[in-house]
Amino acid sequence: MANKKKRRFTWFSLAKWAVTDGKGINYDTEERSEVYDQIAIDYFHRDRLAKFLVDKTGEWFPGKKDIRICERAAGGGIVTNTFYDAGYQNIRVSDISKTQLDVLSEKLPNIKTIEEDINTKMPDVGDDEFDLMLEVGATRYMTRSGQQVFIKEAKRALAEGGLLLWPVMLVEMPLTWVKKGMSGPVTSPWGIKKLLENEGFFIKEMPFLWHGKMGIIATYLLVAENGREGESRVTKRYRKILK
Repeated sequence: MANKKKRRFTWFSLAKWAVTDGKGINYDTEERSEVYDQIAIDYFHRDRLAKFLVDKTGEWFPGKKDIRICERAAGGGIVTNTFYDAGYQNIRVSDISKTQLDVLSEKLPNIKTIEEDINTKMPDVGDDEFDLMLEVGATRYMTRSGQQVFIKEAKRALAEGGLLLWPVMLVEMPLTWVKKGMSGPVTSPWGIKKLLENEGFFIKEMPFLWHGKMGIIATYLLVAENGREGESRVTKRYRKILK
């Protein structure tokens, strides 16, 4: 794909994006998809969060670049691209937006892409098929019932000892309440932690991260392990500013 001039954004453009987010118009053309990706980088520093996830994956799976990865609601591929560049190339990615997937495929033509809703099952995926699953910034797009489906599918599709990475951005809490009220998904990190534990996940780590423009985005990263027996507890907590 040809290099394009990087867009510069103002706080007004971010506010405009936030108001229209959830109506579907932010992702229905390639140009808008690229705008969304640039906002995710400029304001939310999603590329830095992606690098942190990649670095931690190297700690959890030392020397194993061939692990099987599934990213749902991958969008235009900011996180996917970071994993791919780091040598993790056995990746299945999905998103509800064909436009977003087209943008991703232009960057990474060898990656398998699937058009699917994060709230639905993955009929093409077998049991114990992945070592790592993740979603980044898509909690607010879940329905209450779809959130349960997402967790159950992660439990089914992850091999024993596999990890589910769920960065819970606190900014998604008010965004979800405004759009969906009390009928929306659980958006608090402690509420999601409880949902995962109820399904049989073990919370391996739960670091608190600061990122985004001027460090204003606060995120709890839930690292949930599949197949661990015994009472779940957070075995490692720490704070980190992503730079």
